[in-house]
Amino acid sequence: MKLESFFREDPWEKIDTPNYPGEALSFYEKDKRMWAAVDADYRLVFFIQIKGKHKPENIDILNGASVSIENYATWSRFVVKLEDIELKDKFIVVTKALAYTLSKENDQNIFSSAKREIKEWSGFLRPDRSSLGREKLIGLWGELYILRNFMIALHPLTDAVRYWIGPRDKKQDFSMTNLAIETKTTMSGDDAIIKISSKEQLEKITEKLYLAQVFINEGNIEEGISIQDFYDDLSRQMTTDLTSQIEFEKKLSRFMNKASESELNQKFIFLNLKIYDVNDNFPKITRAEIGDNAITTVRYSIESNQLGDFLIDRDITDIIQDG
Repeated sequence: MKLESFFREDPWEKIDTPNYPGEALSFYEKDKRMWAAVDADYRLVFFIQIKGKHKPENIDILNGASVSIENYATWSRFVVKLEDIELKDKFIVVTKALAYTLSKENDQNIFSSAKREIKEWSGFLRPDRSSLGREKLIGLWGELYILRNFMIALHPLTDAVRYWIGPRDKKQDFSMTNLAIETKTTMSGDDAIIKISSKEQLEKITEKLYLAQVFINEGNIEEGISIQDFYDDLSRQMTTDLTSQIEFEKKLSRFMNKASESELNQKFIFLNLKIYDVNDNFPKITRAEIGDNAITTVRYSIESNQLGDFLIDRDITDIIQDG
């Protein structure tokens, strides 16, 4: 059965009057520790209840909601209360993600795990919009282009989202069974330089490793696509697949929440895509090249105009299908 079948679409829909702390409705069918309620101020409440007494604590880690550990009778509760009803749809995503993820934890660890998990959603309800920066913006655009146009087009949704590991600060942006793809995005007019940020970025973790260079140009209101456009389109595709939706939102939230309004809506136009085979002869600095020594940080640039020997003419769809 699909994950969404174990949740009500709106976990609070059957609660007409305040019932917290004395009553609650089951939140997640697969875990009877998870509950939904409404408090006296008509705030939506999600809580995890376990036996025993934990030290009460106020936890300031989720913008737009209050988080605390409370004691009630012989039970302890990890409590999340929504502060603004306008954020209800996002709150439903966050709480379902918490229930699904934390259901794997035992009573002894569940509260500490809940703190770590909820921190990953810290800006999801109320983004800070402090700015991504130009380099991260165009880098994210390139990853989302590959994810939407190729990964999701060629693989089941859940697999495609799982293969996208770039937001987790992994070695490469996409990793499948037999191959990995590192994506680099280049603006038209910039030097054809590929910036490598670590000794692990071009280190093989699969049988094959490819470097995908996405060339883009600035668009305008009439032409182009923004990271907000990508997000809206991908989110719509995931409305009937809760597992993929949770994974996607969790991976992307820290970037979308930090992006300013102008960055969210900056449109770019796709120009070209080049694929390079990162084989043993490809110019790179990896752990294998520098050996086991005191070097901890490596950053360098590659002149892509000199990579002709490694350029492959296979279509990216064929490469991804082989993954």
